[in-house]
Amino acid sequence: MARDISGNYTLPLGNPVVEGTVIEAPWANSTMDDIATQLNGVITRDGKLGPSVAFCVLDGTSALPGLSFISGTGTGLWRATSTGGWSYNGTQHWVSSTGGVEFKVPPSYQADPATTHELTRKSYVDAAIAAAVTGTVAGTAAVKSASITSSRALTSADFEVGIVTIDSSSVVAITVPTIATLGLAATAGRVRTIAFLVAGTGIPTFAGATSSTSINGQAGTTTKLPIGGAPVQYQYVVLTQVSAGSNTWTLV
Repeated sequence: MARDISGNYTLPLGNPVVEGTVIEAPWANSTMDDIATQLNGVITRDGKLGPSVAFCVLDGTSALPGLSFISGTGTGLWRATSTGGWSYNGTQHWVSSTGGVEFKVPPSYQADPATTHELTRKSYVDAAIAAAVTGTVAGTAAVKSASITSSRALTSADFEVGIVTIDSSSVVAITVPTIATLGLAATAGRVRTIAFLVAGTGIPTFAGATSSTSINGQAGTTTKLPIGGAPVQYQYVVLTQVSAGSNTWTLV
């Protein structure tokens, strides 16, 4: 016989037998066949027989999940009326609902992600952004030419930072050597660019002692902002290679 809605099994018709009754083949064979069918329809602990339809478990609670472990009954999956989630040792770690997933404990991140798709801490991202802006190299606190405070020629170190700040109150001119002089390869297909934030009461000039072209003049529009009670001039200056593979520069 089939099991009832609760999964209870009942022996087929002709059972139970009466003491002293002769065992007949039809009864024995049909009863044994029915029992064999039921035994072949269960999940075995050795894993040889698994479910053939959706496998359902007890809902449980966050303290005692419905799907847990022999050696950790407080760890596993559970379901409530409108939520479900994962608990570890009886403590909720994440809860899922129609509104999304809520973490109940702080996630653990990689301190220094080495591959793609790895989570990391906010402090690592903040430090990486700061390093990109100031030109710090991983593992050191040294800033390479983050600020120019006197008239001088550019060096290759200036090209290791994202934006170089120029104090135009004390800087009169910036000399721009050729790419070759700076030790930067004039690679075909690659255009090198460096950006400056000019701040101060004056505007420096960019003079180029190049092999073929001189660079003189100023770029952008100067804006006077009333900071600290006195007008201070700010402008962005971008120095870029004339063309890919060129040895000279131009102001953008």
